[in-house]
Parts: sequence; structure tokens; C-alpha cells
Amino acid sequence: MPITTFKLPGTHPPVYTVFDKQQRVCEYPTLWLNHIRKQIGINVSHQSLIHYAKVIKYFLESLTDLFDNRIFTLDEMILYATEEHITSIMQKYNHLSRSTLNNRDLILIKFYKWLEEDALRQGIPDFRSPYSGGFKSLVRGRIVDNPCKYITSEEIIAMINCLLTEEAKVFCLFLLASGLRIGEAEGLILKDLPKIDLTCQPEYITFPVLRGGKGPGGRAKPRDTIIASPVYSRILNYHVTDEYRFAPGWPVSSPTKPLFLTINGRPQRRENISKKMKAAAKRAGLDPSKFHPHAFRHSFAMFILRSEFGDSYIDSLLHAMAFLGHNNPRTTSRYARIPLVIIDNFEKRQSEIVDNRFYEEMKHICMATI
Repeated sequence: MPITTFKLPGTHPPVYTVFDKQQRVCEYPTLWLNHIRKQIGINVSHQSLIHYAKVIKYFLESLTDLFDNRIFTLDEMILYATEEHITSIMQKYNHLSRSTLNNRDLILIKFYKWLEEDALRQGIPDFRSPYSGGFKSLVRGRIVDNPCKYITSEEIIAMINCLLTEEAKVFCLFLLASGLRIGEAEGLILKDLPKIDLTCQPEYITFPVLRGGKGPGGRAKPRDTIIASPVYSRILNYHVTDEYRFAPGWPVSSPTKPLFLTINGRPQRRENISKKMKAAAKRAGLDPSKFHPHAFRHSFAMFILRSEFGDSYIDSLLHAMAFLGHNNPRTTSRYARIPLVIIDNFEKRQSEIVDNRFYEEMKHICMATI
């Protein structure tokens, strides 16, 4: 039987117990996960705890391949793991993206830092963390060199046109036009949609983001982003369809009704829209791996950099940083990692501003996907 992370039923957030293949409780990862549980709402979120539990499970399963489990318990394997063991485990997962490997590495650092502090308190003899002395596995520090997977307007149009329902099309257009995280977008309700008079023909709508952000402990970090008015109009048109107005289980115009529903009347969720995007990309003859909700957040950043927002690359980057809700421009630069020669072209783009404006880009995509 594989290593399991057991969640105590009826607890929220979950209380984890980690078992080895012989169904013995693994003390250190169990204590650590419940140590993290106590920090929910302070500096980690509920979703972070679930993710940490998955990463620890993957790590322990890999660790058992490097030790003789007839001699060592899983807790002993954790204590005896060296830099070479960590490197070997990371190399085993080299088929994963660098961002995934980097994330797992950071979680292991957090786990071993806690274990090192606990070892001092408990007086565990001869314990040395594999990350002590400044060791970093092979993947860390290289992620920022990755160019972003930029999806062109033509590819976006082709994928959206292969979606089977207007509900899915509108949700994808909103993700693209707003730059919201999927966790922010899937929690939106009707009263979150700004009430704007379109007779004055505004090009952009200010859209407040109040919930679901990556603030401390998963708390909201309020900010404003924008959506182009053609996308806003498309949302309003979707809301007057019979499929939305009379969706089963929801009052016609309740302010707490989800802003985006599936064809079955359920709130749009990450797993649902991800599957639909990949299936649509496949039907369009595109690479499905490029299409997922977060990829549209990267595309949003690239569109802003190509737009009229800012007189230089740095100025545009700061606009993108504000819209995306980042605290550090380095984070934003990873979303739009591009060669310096293209940055030079951005600096010299004054004659191209009209053609590259964000509004025109969104209008074109909206019109081409009706």
C-alpha cells in the first residue's frame, strides 16, 4: 500500500496524518503539516496546506526508493536524507516544469527548516538538514530564465471558437481581459460586476478585485484591474440569456449568484474550464499544454506590455504589476519574460501604439469569437 496522507473527516481545514506503506504513522511530516495548519489565516492559506500535503507525499514516496525500508522507518529516512538524495529526487522529476520543481524545492526547504528547529528543541543527535550550509537543489535559481509561453491572438481565437458553449467562451474572455487568477475569478458573484453606463462608450471598465487574492494567509488583497468594454458587453449579453437567467438552483437576479456558470448551472471552476480549454485547443489543432486558465494571466501581461499603458517597457511593466496584484516587479517580469531585443522594439513602438492598443486587441478577439 502506498504512502497516504489521511484527512480527518469533518475537519476544516483538514487535520492530516501521514502513514507509511506498513500503515505506521510518520511522526515528523504529520507534526509539520499540523504545525502549518495552525498558521492558516496568518501566513498560509487552506489551499496551501493541501498543496504542502501533496508535495510531502511525493517526496516521501521518492525517498523510499533510495533507502531500504526493511531497515529504516520513514522518519529515519527523513533524518538521514542528504544533498545527494534531494538532487536525485529532483532529477527523477525532470519531466515536470521548472516552476513545479522550484515550488517543491521551496516546500522541502520549509519542511527541513522546521525539522531542524524541532531537532534542536527535542535534542535529536547528529541531525543535519540536507539544505543546511546554503545547499540548493539543481532547479532553484533558474526558473526566471524561462521565456513565457506566449499565446498569440490568433491561437486564442482559434481555441475559443472551438469551445462548445457561450458560458465557457465568456469565462475565458474574462480571464484573458482581466488578468485575474482563476481562484479570484471563480468566486465572483453578480454584485461584484460594476454597473457601468455604456452609452458614454468607455473603452475600459475598472474592475475591483476583493476576494480570492494571494494576500497573507490567503486573505484578500484588494486591488483594481481593468476589462475592455467589449468583454464587459459580452458578459452583460451572457447574463440575459435564458441559460444564465434560469439556471437551475439560482434565483434569476440574486446578487449572490455566481458571475459565471457552466451549462449545468454550476459555478465555473478551475478543473472544469481547464479540461474544456485543452479539449478545444486539441480540436483547433493547437498544443493543449499551452492552454490553461493561468496561461491567460501571462497573456494579459504581454498584452499590457504591448499596449498604450506606459511610455516605456518599465512603465508598462509597472502597470501590469498593479493590474496583476504583484508586490514585486520581478514577479511580473517572470510572467512576461521576453528577449531584450523585443524590449528594444517596445521602446521604439510609438508609431505602432494604435495597432497594439489593449482595447483594440480585446475588441478584435471578442468580435472574432462570437
